[in-house]
Amino acid sequence: MAGSIIAAKSEAAMKERYAFSIAVMTLGVTCFTVWWFGFHRYDPSPQQRSDFLTSYNPRKAIAPFECKCGTKLAEGGESASAGHRFVPRKVEYQEFYTAQNQSDASVTAAVEEDVERQLALHGVQIFGKKTDSHGALRIDYTVGQILGSVTFDPIVAHPQIHPAAWWCPIPEGFEDKFLRIVIEERWFPKGIPSQQELAQTDE
Repeated sequence: MAGSIIAAKSEAAMKERYAFSIAVMTLGVTCFTVWWFGFHRYDPSPQQRSDFLTSYNPRKAIAPFECKCGTKLAEGGESASAGHRFVPRKVEYQEFYTAQNQSDASVTAAVEEDVERQLALHGVQIFGKKTDSHGALRIDYTVGQILGSVTFDPIVAHPQIHPAAWWCPIPEGFEDKFLRIVIEERWFPKGIPSQQELAQTDE
């Protein structure tokens, strides 16, 4: 009887020590993970941007199609965040303008041609181009440690004009337009990974 009690107490003590060991190990792994990711976090810096991203502006491509009397407004903004595998960056342009009703195809072609010319001018290599089911055109590129893309959505006619837009009577055959262009880049500290590794970073 006494032997059974001692054995039971011994087993209970072993279980407590085991549970304590598991708790200590879990805490240690958690602390190490927090330290590791905190230490290996890459913060954004101007050097992580491509020359194309810093200099591109769609205004020159759109201007020849604009009506002198009409809506003219360009908005844009850049954002970036720290990352453990890469540093993501995004620039968005919102172009409100007035142009001929049937000018969308010509404006889109001009913007696409200008983007490709600017990419080549800054030594950027284009490796992909595709149009999604919604009609948005995307151009993928790479330069140095940067993987990027330029996406321009289909032009929207008669948009809800921004309150700050300048307005005057629109001539017959013209209408207000809206074009959104987004540039996204990912800077990889150890160089651009393989396609398999890229798939893992997107998960």
